Amino acid sequence: MEQFVPSGFVQKLQYVIPRLIPKSRREHGEVVESTWNNLVGLNLNWSATALSVFKHRAFKELAQIKHFQLTFYGWLMSELETQPHRDLLSDIDRQEYQHWACYQHYLPSPPTAGGCGGDLVTACRIIINALMDFNKRAKVQNFKESGCTELPSFNRSSYENIICRLQEMVFDLERVWAKAPGKNLSPEGGHFLLDVFWDRQAKVELPKLSEQLEHQIELQLFIRILLALPPGVLFRTRKDGLKTTLECEEFFHFTNGELRNGYSKELVLPFDVTLHFFRGLLNASVSCEEPSGAIAGILSDSKAHCPLLMLSATCWWTRLEPVLSTQWKLFSDASLPRELQKMVDSQCWANRLLLGKLESPPLCPPWVLGAFVYFTLRRGNDLNMLQTAAREICAENEVFQVSVLYLSLMDLVSSLLQPKETSDITVTLKACTDVVMVLEEQNKSWLNIFLMANKGHKSHQILFSMMSDLEVKLLPVAFYSFIPALDPKLLSSVIKHPDFLFVAITLYSAIVKLFLDGENIISASDQCDLQNSKQPDPLELLTIGRQFLLRIIPRCSGQIISQRNKLQAVCKDIDPELKASLDHQLQLCIGDGLYSESTLL
Repeated sequence: MEQFVPSGFVQKLQYVIPRLIPKSRREHGEVVESTWNNLVGLNLNWSATALSVFKHRAFKELAQIKHFQLTFYGWLMSELETQPHRDLLSDIDRQEYQHWACYQHYLPSPPTAGGCGGDLVTACRIIINALMDFNKRAKVQNFKESGCTELPSFNRSSYENIICRLQEMVFDLERVWAKAPGKNLSPEGGHFLLDVFWDRQAKVELPKLSEQLEHQIELQLFIRILLALPPGVLFRTRKDGLKTTLECEEFFHFTNGELRNGYSKELVLPFDVTLHFFRGLLNASVSCEEPSGAIAGILSDSKAHCPLLMLSATCWWTRLEPVLSTQWKLFSDASLPRELQKMVDSQCWANRLLLGKLESPPLCPPWVLGAFVYFTLRRGNDLNMLQTAAREICAENEVFQVSVLYLSLMDLVSSLLQPKETSDITVTLKACTDVVMVLEEQNKSWLNIFLMANKGHKSHQILFSMMSDLEVKLLPVAFYSFIPALDPKLLSSVIKHPDFLFVAITLYSAIVKLFLDGENIISASDQCDLQNSKQPDPLELLTIGRQFLLRIIPRCSGQIISQRNKLQAVCKDIDPELKASLDHQLQLCIGDGLYSESTLL
């Protein structure tokens, strides 16, 4: 009989009959007599007929065959297609049906029957996969219908209903884990939610550009689901003797890899992601004997291993602080945990500093203090005060000032990537120039921030770990967007740095490589705005860089001599004109008796 019955028809009956006939969900047993006898008769209506077919032994045997089964995933995809405003079931009836399907039918059913084998984690993973696949399908359909590339709203689907079922299951998991700390640690490690995303990415096999687009869509969809779930699920508890501790390594890894490269915008993570992390931290800390200590441990780890989260917190702190303070008061009558109180104090210190009140800063890493000052100025559109603020910081705090320069550079890169108003780029260019001027006045070292080779240096390691891979690639663009245009007096001071010529040529070579590799130096979100913005054209930028180097090479004779080997290594791939200029300058030095070996190139 199998070959005469379409599998889709059998699966559709398995979906429709329990949905429309509640009696089919409750009754057990089966009909064994002829099916035809149960399909005719004056007293039968459509529901009785459908129920008779559904309960018949032949149909049940057919439904147990693998390719006739309606699996949990298949049921979810069918349910997601349902449009609530056209559904025959009321909201209450639909919720009751979904609860039955999830908890009474598919959760206890064995995997061989298309179920979850009683495993809530498996059920959650199947739901997330179904939601993401449905969303991608809806996005494609939405694009075809309207030409819109934004994520669809899903108002005409049961997306919200299924999200609610997922929330309920995750809440059940949290209750289980609260009773048995450590049970949420799988033997092979990993995180049951984040693993869904990584498993999906491992299966993607597309050309490079298509793979990047696919990855970006998947990340957006996954974050949308993640933010709908209880925030405490980002953290895991572990019982260490009599002490309960929190762990968040997987989310740190997810942030450093996926969010840093695919979801950060204008230097930081979006507000909703940052808030979700901190709300989850407060929620999870309540399960520890010392919540304040648990929070301090996670935030300390974040500063060292996932600084992008802390940088985002400094950016959004004026919005985060009221929410977190209110949430903490629900848990405890005590004051804010000490690490959060440090954030409050740092924001207050930055506010007072910008009012001209120079006080001892809180005990926070210098880059955190620099971020509070920078973002406070940016919120108030007062970046023109950056030079004054940088001067008022104690002169010996070099890391603070270099951190402010880093943020200025990243803001410049962001302005170049996503053109808004022309004035935005002008302001960020001036901010970079102002900070460089202060650093030069105080004889601070700052050029090495542009070199990836210095990523391992402790003073730059944290800064580099907050940059996306694209931002790192565009550091040379930032350099040549403002250095050649410096005031002549300031430029003369900058050129005197022993490594300046080496840094400048290294960054020029990086731009040439980007161009020759076919990568867009500037990928404007709206190409129509490119002509009206002050974004540098790639060829124009290369021309500016080459002319700038030709102009300053004669002024760097000492550097050419002292760094002959380094320059020789970096000059391999630059254009012949620059090679000739460097060689000529070395010959002049030899002629003046400053150097006696053979030519540079």
